[in-house]
Amino acid sequence: SQGIRSLIDLPSGILAHAASFLAAPSKALFAIALDKNSVAVPNERSSAIVGNQWDILDFGGMEKDLAAKLTDSDVEIMLQCIDA
Repeated sequence: SQGIRSLIDLPSGILAHAASFLAAPSKALFAIALDKNSVAVPNERSSAIVGNQWDILDFGGMEKDLAAKLTDSDVEIMLQCIDA
């Protein structure tokens, strides 16, 4: 066994628990950071991290500096990640 060498080696449940402390948009960004290439087709890990309670994508809980740096492409990927 190689053990855990990076975040993507952790079980989905642990990543989802860590993400539970993040603002909703930050959860999506976390999932994207781990699985950017497969975010258009949600997988077990990204689905566990972002969950399925997405009535509103509110950027008010994010740090203003980070929110100001988001591009249209970033927002598009986030919407794909949450299956909006």
